[in-house]
Amino acid sequence: MCTLLYVGNGNYLSIQLLVVGFFQVAALVHFLCSDDAASMTGGAYLMDGGYTAR
Repeated sequence: MCTLLYVGNGNYLSIQLLVVGFFQVAALVHFLCSDDAASMTGGAYLMDGGYTAR
């Protein structure tokens, strides 16, 4: 399933929705906000509940 999220100025962000638990997303956000991620300058993080690992 795919959805479009309006981000302003006529731009949309395409998001594929799969089943991902709240705590998995919270753990990624916590890591990205921590000092451990200080050297990360950007990226795309796939969170699909292990779907691509099958």
